[in-house]
Amino acid sequence: MNREYTLSTPIIADLFTGDYREKAVNELRRIGSKRVFLAICFYHNDSKAREEILNNLEDSIQYLKDSGFEVGVWMWTLIIKEKNDFRKLTDPKGVASDAYICPTDENFVTFATEYVADIARCKPNIILFDDDFRYNYGDLGCCCDEHLRLFKEKTGVSAKPADIFNMCFTGKPNNYRSAWLTIMGDSFKKLAYKIRKTINSVDPNIRCGFCTSDSSWGLDGFDAIEMSKILAGDTKPIIRLFGAPYWYNYYGFSLAHIVENERMAASWCEKEDVENMSEGDVYPRPRYAVPASHLECFDMILRADGVANGILKYTFDYTSDALFETGYNDFHCANRSIYEMLDKHFAHKKPFGVRVFEYPRRIFDAELPQKNPDADYIHRYTFDSHAGKILSACNIPICRSGEDMPGAVFGENARHIPENALDNGMILDIKAAKILTERGFDVGLSNIIEEYTPVEEIFSDGERIKIWGKTGLFRIEPKKGAVVDSWYTTRLDYSYGSYVGNPVETPSAYFYENNKKQRFFVMAFDSVFCEKSAYRSYYKAEQLKRAIEYVSGKILPVSLTKPSPDLYILCKKDDNSMSIGLWNLFDDKIPCPEIEISDNFSKVSFVNTQGIFEGNKVKLSTLYPYEFAGIILEK
Repeated sequence: MNREYTLSTPIIADLFTGDYREKAVNELRRIGSKRVFLAICFYHNDSKAREEILNNLEDSIQYLKDSGFEVGVWMWTLIIKEKNDFRKLTDPKGVASDAYICPTDENFVTFATEYVADIARCKPNIILFDDDFRYNYGDLGCCCDEHLRLFKEKTGVSAKPADIFNMCFTGKPNNYRSAWLTIMGDSFKKLAYKIRKTINSVDPNIRCGFCTSDSSWGLDGFDAIEMSKILAGDTKPIIRLFGAPYWYNYYGFSLAHIVENERMAASWCEKEDVENMSEGDVYPRPRYAVPASHLECFDMILRADGVANGILKYTFDYTSDALFETGYNDFHCANRSIYEMLDKHFAHKKPFGVRVFEYPRRIFDAELPQKNPDADYIHRYTFDSHAGKILSACNIPICRSGEDMPGAVFGENARHIPENALDNGMILDIKAAKILTERGFDVGLSNIIEEYTPVEEIFSDGERIKIWGKTGLFRIEPKKGAVVDSWYTTRLDYSYGSYVGNPVETPSAYFYENNKKQRFFVMAFDSVFCEKSAYRSYYKAEQLKRAIEYVSGKILPVSLTKPSPDLYILCKKDDNSMSIGLWNLFDDKIPCPEIEISDNFSKVSFVNTQGIFEGNKVKLSTLYPYEFAGIILEK
């Protein structure tokens, strides 16, 4: 696990003048920030405006350095809002953007690199490009005339913008998709190499990185690690990860899902020695928009996980005085003792739980739907941590490294998982089961009949839950020898508690052991597009708990005796101790949560809670919404 966790703080450069500076520096010192990013936003082609920005920037950088901070400049990559004649990004309908410039425009590249050179001469430690370092107008690349010309040069096909989607982003991988992604990636790589060369001409010690998005891991034709190394040159690569607390309010993601996206990408960076900062964004600020509690839980979990190198924590308002909204800083300071305990007892230990297998660059060999796909589908299918989303919703601790642990692989990730990983037992969604079957592995799947619209799921003990979703559920036929554990059923007449009629039932989940003694638990939903009711339930949580024991022959190191909505569990271990973190990410309090421990320990201590340790169970005091409770067990 990484030993450094750096707190970086963004501040709008235009605000950093006059008495704002002293107020901001006092706040930065109060929260323990080590690095400040001055955000200058988009390019200006007006020479007077540009000169004013650069003069203030140079003075501000020196002021912050003299105050003891590492200083970065944070800027847009492709955006110019003033009138210009540069080639614009163009969407698959042939509509050009007003503000986003295409990286193939050599005149723009000259303009942008000269701008970067001026910024480098202001002597920052880091230059960080914002998350428009991607094709985020149109979402699937750029369909401008130049990119279409390059596509024809590579494939021999004269395509119109409207042709690209069906040619490249439906069905099985093909030469058109490969060519398109390669062209898109090469355009950005050329820009990145020129940016790095420009920085080197001023000072080769200045670091350079960018803020990632979901498309930065393949859909833009490159992956973030590859691009970070181009921008870094001979310095240490740096990126900001993707997934922020404001997604909870704005996009309907659970906080756990957001955290799991961050943990997934951070685990990819760890293998490549790329510094990563989590995206602690609370857009649009202040706390009326996003509570500090969401940001604090996000920060705590990622700090405890130990894979993230730090956080870009957006604690200053973007438009008002430095002391207008101090709530984010206040809550950060109030939790300082918890952060210290997390660093001491969690960050350096090995994560333990269900091993989730996930891979970047899935788009290159993904099989995409033939009918009614859209850009959002493609993005979700080729980036999100859907296994993390579902397992965390069922209170199951997750890890992404280590051996001898039960595994889970969902969706397109199944194309990349090594065969020996199956030996520890595997939890699969139906897409992964299909892919593994096509790869020649016996996971007990005989046939996928059709997509299906049940209204209930019935479990083997007779309990049932309502299924509200109408997508991502399938009628399937398991092989002989599979043990069905639950069933989807079509609508039943319901009157005063009595079920009548002739339901059509189909297996919704089954257990299976093949001739190699490999064990599987297969769920008949596509984890990308099934609705939340397919997996957010007490019964599904209990079923998955039993499934983990079946596929691996082992009991989870820690589990709840009673499931609880959005109670996030992180388990970390070393040879002599185990640290358990619980975060209540739900709006209700949890009266006296009880934890079951699978190993033997003789000593227990508690962080931010009280509890009783008897036998193999720990009973805690009430856990209130968005609070943390820590359990430290020693042998």
